[in-house]
Amino acid sequence: MAGLLAGCGTPRPAPVVSREASTGAPAAAVPRSGVHRVRQGDTLYSIAWQHGLEYQAVARWNAIRP
Repeated sequence: MAGLLAGCGTPRPAPVVSREASTGAPAAAVPRSGVHRVRQGDTLYSIAWQHGLEYQAVARWNAIRP
């Protein structure tokens, strides 16, 4: 029983991986049209998620500051 509980006592953080190269190149291709029409309720994060991109890259391409 003690052996089972010992395995639960050491939390490990989830690995964090950036999909962008160190050069700042986009992780994935921009959508074929290169355009996304923003609709009410869209967020920068949701738009990036839909297209398989990092939200930071989408913000940079659109000159959106923090």
